Amino acid sequence: MIVSVNLTYVSAGLSALTDAVPLLERSIMPDIKHSPDVSGYVCLKTCNRFEVYIDSKKGDVVRLIEPAVKEASTTVGRDGAAFVLKERDSAAHLFRVCCGLDSLIVGEDQIQGQVRQALADSRIECNSTSKLDCLFEHALKAGKRVRTETELNRGSVSVGSAAVDLSERIVGSLEGKSVTIVGAGETANIIGKCLRDKGIGATFVSNRTYDKARELAEELGGTAVELNNLYGVMSVSDIVIVATSAPHKIINFNKLKDGLSESRRKLLIVDLSVPRNVDERVADMEFVNLVSLDGLRSIAEENLSARKKEIPRAETIIAEELQGLSEKDKEAEADGVIRDISLKMAAIREYETEVAIKRAGSSSDISSVIDDLSRVLVSRIMADTYERLRAASREGNIEMCRAAEDLFGIGVKKDVS
Repeated sequence: MIVSVNLTYVSAGLSALTDAVPLLERSIMPDIKHSPDVSGYVCLKTCNRFEVYIDSKKGDVVRLIEPAVKEASTTVGRDGAAFVLKERDSAAHLFRVCCGLDSLIVGEDQIQGQVRQALADSRIECNSTSKLDCLFEHALKAGKRVRTETELNRGSVSVGSAAVDLSERIVGSLEGKSVTIVGAGETANIIGKCLRDKGIGATFVSNRTYDKARELAEELGGTAVELNNLYGVMSVSDIVIVATSAPHKIINFNKLKDGLSESRRKLLIVDLSVPRNVDERVADMEFVNLVSLDGLRSIAEENLSARKKEIPRAETIIAEELQGLSEKDKEAEADGVIRDISLKMAAIREYETEVAIKRAGSSSDISSVIDDLSRVLVSRIMADTYERLRAASREGNIEMCRAAEDLFGIGVKKDVS
């Protein structure tokens, strides 16, 4: 069975994820990795969610993870902040996530790549299973269909692009503005590309790994900056957008205060990081306007309003793909039987072919050899089936005979005249 453990910005709130995610991850991952009841798992971790999809041999895995789930909810102070889903509910949730219906920015594109990467990582680490592969591949297919068959991803379709839109609303036109981007990952790249289209002025990129900062800066026609020189470029910037995965504060209150001139124009800082990378006290500075992920909710709500008409079509696609997954699951038992039958038939074929080849080498009548081979193959392939059908008939098990008729497509045709 498939079981998922879920902790998201919807269930827990953005600010609570900072403390709850590490706690839940530390609590459940060792048990999941070492439990004999777990066949495999895929972990999906983003700035807005922590989810683990588990292929379990037994339902006992639920009892294994429930204490950690309850502890995480208690830490957040909200019942159900962390929750467990099973089978179809778990699949439906993943499909909604992959399609962008469960994102802060409805329809956002980044989650599709994040889901694909989570599956790839699990495969590389040999943690996935055929059942999880099938689940995630169907979810990714649903996500692709929603993005190509609907207009759910029209407009600001990522946290990065929404942050740029929000910046424009706050400071006005971005043309000629100086911008510092802290971070060089996927979100930072999206931010940079969106800013480039706005005709901004000087662009600075700073990152813990300087080479990555330089790569992004070169792509944007900007300047890479070492982290220890960050406050210097912030002092001449109009906007600073922070998007890193650092688990600690990067922008310090005292250092920023010392680096800013009181005569300067107001500085907008947008912190997209989870946990937050900007000291909260920065919001109290007279010359700084600090906005966190929570500040993007207004844009998220506008996006939802504009795209509501597309959600029913997306839900229809999800239902269709879930049905496809269900049919695939039902075929799984047959697939195992088919595999075993194929192996048995292959062994018979290999042996009889070898015998026929030896006979052909000493016989001038090749057609006779081929005819004998075909007869022997049919006889040996069907021998066990015939024996079991006769035994079933002797025992009055007529259902097996009817099943064989159906299986081989030779049901008795009744005369209806």
